[in-house]
Amino acid sequence: MQTEIVFRTQRTPFVNMILMIIRSGIFWVQDSFKWTLNLMKYMVLRGAILLFAVLCLLWLSVFLYASFYYTYMPAESHVKPVHFSFRVCENGEGLCSFPSANVSLVKDNKDEILAKGQVYRIMLELDLPESPTNQYLGMFMVSVQMYDKNREILQTSSRAAILRYRSALLETMNTFVFSPMFLSGLTEQKQILPIELFPQYVDNPYKPSVGALIEIQNQKIQFYSASLRIYANFTGLRYLMFNWPVSCAVFGIGTNMFFLSAIALLSWYHFFCSDTSKLDFGERLEFRENMSLEERRKKIRAVLEKEKREQEKLPIPSKVGKAGSSRSDLGHPSRTRQSAETLGAESSSGGSGETTVSKGIVLEDEETVILSDKGDSNEPSGDTSLRHRHHQNDQ
Repeated sequence: MQTEIVFRTQRTPFVNMILMIIRSGIFWVQDSFKWTLNLMKYMVLRGAILLFAVLCLLWLSVFLYASFYYTYMPAESHVKPVHFSFRVCENGEGLCSFPSANVSLVKDNKDEILAKGQVYRIMLELDLPESPTNQYLGMFMVSVQMYDKNREILQTSSRAAILRYRSALLETMNTFVFSPMFLSGLTEQKQILPIELFPQYVDNPYKPSVGALIEIQNQKIQFYSASLRIYANFTGLRYLMFNWPVSCAVFGIGTNMFFLSAIALLSWYHFFCSDTSKLDFGERLEFRENMSLEERRKKIRAVLEKEKREQEKLPIPSKVGKAGSSRSDLGHPSRTRQSAETLGAESSSGGSGETTVSKGIVLEDEETVILSDKGDSNEPSGDTSLRHRHHQNDQ
């Protein structure tokens, strides 16, 4: 029994050391786990905030580019059907007037379809049958007049046109070869005649065109249908945006993203990183928590001596009343009185006042401590009180 007790007594320090090591390891694992968990939470939070900011900037960049594209880029082409009207002869046969039509160039009766400053190519397409009348028709004239909302004529144009000529032999061979398609109705014996009215038409920004008057100056012409086609002739930036839309979109969105990110970073730095009052408050907290009492005394003495040297270089102001004008110039009379009362209390309280003085001086900023040394010769300065206390502590 005694041997067992002695054995246990000899093994106790070793067991305690093992338990201490195990306990330390457990604490280390717990601390490491907590640190890792906090780090992961911090990283996930920052990543989520960064991802949200990037998505917002990307969405705003796309929205800005899409708005610019919709506003700046006009439509590539416009196709308007042309419905000709004419006056019938008294016997009810044939045309007794030239076929004419009024084509509106307004979208939904509100906005003009022609962009201001854009060059357009305006053409009239006639669907003409290859009838003997049209073949023997010869040349004919087509005129167009562009007018504004006040019915004022802005520009006019006249063009000559004629059907494409084909000989009798070529016409016979064409009919023989395409006879199955003619019989099935897949194609017809007709010609699409394009007539260029304006090669480079630029709309007047002050008097935009709202319509066009078209007239075919021939009474024997025969046609199936007609259409007015307007093609935009893009140049410069519009040419690039139309022919390379993907590249321009990537460049435009990337440019918007760059400038928006720069603005966001500068704004964040201006509102959250350039606040000097927060920095000063952090420095006061660090000064309060990390410095010992002796270090605080040394720092206060150094600040007071530096202020004295600066005051010796300045002209002495005239005194007003008891306190003098030097206190009122600095603009902190309440803090000056509080520091003076604190220093007076520490000089009268002796050893027990040491803690009070240290708290009072640390809680006030450096400017208040400096002010406590200013005044008349009858008032005790903060430097004299500190030196007196330091002398008492040395004794």
